[in-house]
Amino acid sequence: LTDVRGKVDVIIANLPQIPYFKKEKPLIYAGWDGTKYLCRAIKQAASRLKRGGRIYLNGASITNQGKIIREFSKYGFRAKVIAKSKCYFTKELVNKKHPLLFEHFMKLQSEGTAKVYKDKNRVYYYLFIYNGTKRGKKNERR
Repeated sequence: LTDVRGKVDVIIANLPQIPYFKKEKPLIYAGWDGTKYLCRAIKQAASRLKRGGRIYLNGASITNQGKIIREFSKYGFRAKVIAKSKCYFTKELVNKKHPLLFEHFMKLQSEGTAKVYKDKNRVYYYLFIYNGTKRGKKNERR
């Protein structure tokens, strides 16, 4: 968002959100709990959106959803999840692409910052779309 000039009505971003415990491949991974780039976008959007403007971000239950919602509030947004869908995966598939990542998901879940679900014999997480609407003072011009 650093190249955005002036105030805008809408920002849409599909950012990296895979939580990871190593400091490598920063364009794929988004820090320990997966919120690094999402939090940065929310902070930057606060100064670039008009009052009533909206930011749409992707998210996942494997990231720290509570932190994302708190970040929206901290920077003056009303936030809600407007869509979600299940994303099925296996331990073997995840660890084949990203060694020990499944174990990291489980550690985050045990800490209460990530959620992984089961239905029948399958494991999944949710993909979300967040909608943040910028609040503002009533006398502030749009």
